[in-house]
Amino acid sequence: MTYYFWYDPATGQLWPASQVKSGVPVPPGWGIPLDAQEIAWATTDTPSADAVWWQPQAYRVVNGQIVPVAYWTVAQSTASGTTTLTATLANPPSTPPASGTATIGQTTLTLPITSGTMTLAVQPHPSLAAYTMPIQLTAAGTVAATAMVGEGPPAPVGLQAVAPAASGDPYLIAPTGPGSKAFLAQWALGDPALPPAAAQAVLDLVGLLAPILTAVATVTPPGTWTGYHTAWQTWQAAQAALPHLA
Repeated sequence: MTYYFWYDPATGQLWPASQVKSGVPVPPGWGIPLDAQEIAWATTDTPSADAVWWQPQAYRVVNGQIVPVAYWTVAQSTASGTTTLTATLANPPSTPPASGTATIGQTTLTLPITSGTMTLAVQPHPSLAAYTMPIQLTAAGTVAATAMVGEGPPAPVGLQAVAPAASGDPYLIAPTGPGSKAFLAQWALGDPALPPAAAQAVLDLVGLLAPILTAVATVTPPGTWTGYHTAWQTWQAAQAALPHLA
């Protein structure tokens, strides 16, 4: 029996089994543009259609044939706010790569590969505690894997990885790029209902008034000025600690 699988002709990547029904190409309307796909075939002999079905990430279409490729599986654990990713190479080539990369937003890190594994420890900045952040791990001649760090919706701001001050400490996943200062201002104020741009305007004003209001803090309503000033100080400290903000 011949089984049919969808694949992307530009990359040779097979679609997951969840998008294939009984070995028959899925009908139009399942979110797969019909004109962007071709059909690859695999028999039950080489490679096994069952294997392709359950692990499509382990195969690619080359010259019309489905062939096994090297790919990554990722295990992750979290303790004390630090997430450790361990990527293991499956179907390794005869000469495995000596190093790989981890891409976190706008940052690409080079990682050593030892005995077919590479490890990365990361810690999200407190402003990203309520969001999910993707990390892609790969190496030359292999199929990349993506790990999701954190819980919640995708971060609404660009991401970067900041190198640790001490060797062995985790990389810091932090905001970066356009809107990152406003994002941090909203976090410092602790008011998610306040738009980031408005939060930045508030703290910019607090910064301008800081010398005056600090001098008369004893006559302002208790807690009113102190709360805004603390938020402004938190915002300033974050900007001083993180590069590439805008």
